[in-house]
Amino acid sequence: MKLLFVIIGLICLILIYFFIGVILKFLWGWITLIIGLLLGIVIGLFGGWLGAILGLIIFIISFIVTNAWQGTSLYLKIEDVIDKKFYFKD
Repeated sequence: MKLLFVIIGLICLILIYFFIGVILKFLWGWITLIIGLLLGIVIGLFGGWLGAILGLIIFIISFIVTNAWQGTSLYLKIEDVIDKKFYFKD
């Protein structure tokens, strides 16, 4: 019975390690869009008509910034480090 718990524990540790890598990779790639989306929603909801237009503009700009961010050398270097650290390129 102890062996079963050890095996289940090891499997859980491997899965946790994998999911931490997935979350880090997702956040690293999409953090600019997440921030822009949240900022656009808050401004859009609490700013009236002008805030709604401004929130939409912020939302569109965040798409452009995210696209540009994912092409930078810093992003690609750190994404490669995450891929190597969590064995995503095997």
